[in-house]
Amino acid sequence: SKDHNPRIQPVNIEFLKNVKYETVKRVITERFADAGDFTFVFVGSIDEATFKPLVETYIASLPNKESNEKFIDNGVRAPKKQVDKEIAKKLEIPKNTIGITYSKKIDYDNYAARMNMEAFSHILTLRYTEEIREKEGGSYGVYVKTSVKKYPWENCSLLIQFDCAPEKSDKLKSIAYREIAKIIEEGPSETDLDKAKKYFLKSREEQLKENSFWLNKIEMTYSHGKKTVKLEDYNEIINNLSIKSVKKAAKKYIDMDRHVEVVMTPAE
Repeated sequence: SKDHNPRIQPVNIEFLKNVKYETVKRVITERFADAGDFTFVFVGSIDEATFKPLVETYIASLPNKESNEKFIDNGVRAPKKQVDKEIAKKLEIPKNTIGITYSKKIDYDNYAARMNMEAFSHILTLRYTEEIREKEGGSYGVYVKTSVKKYPWENCSLLIQFDCAPEKSDKLKSIAYREIAKIIEEGPSETDLDKAKKYFLKSREEQLKENSFWLNKIEMTYSHGKKTVKLEDYNEIINNLSIKSVKKAAKKYIDMDRHVEVVMTPAE
């Protein structure tokens, strides 16, 4: 595990200065020289008679070298120790931008565990809306996102990000950590859990009508070898979410002593 892996360095002016047109062109040409192991997915209201000749013309004619490539694990991992970093930057409007991340290994195929973490993330958003935005008037909103990946390594990460006045930074950070710890120790409130469950069930019903949902699910079936969770199974998993299950997942996948905290603050 190496920190500061060059493959995830920020795309800034310094980075772009080192980008060479010839290299970009060569890499793109190489990557698309073989479509043999590509899988094309189309969703929507498609007329097969009109669509078939287009596929035969534009897809069937692509080169097939049968290279059958596999993904590579480049060893990019979250730091094993806690990281707290402050970056001073000249800003037109003085504000702090705070980013906090947690990362932990997870069994990707445990769908219930993933949904418990999604519930944790949603409930945390509700907590921050009440405690940071409404009570403190400290930020327009707190962005909370749980991300679960299977490749190139199974990983569950939590990102918390918000802007605030520099003088409120320390207090709001302490509230952010306090609310995470509270769910780990006590679990969510019945009210917040109920809101999360209702949100998930309603969203799923709406998503089933969207092309983007089916595109994603078909892609996942090919890339991860996983079938789409049936609506009745999904509903059962959501209805089975409990204070105990969310608390257990939060405790398992959030390590309070191993976060990365980055604060961008106005330069003097």
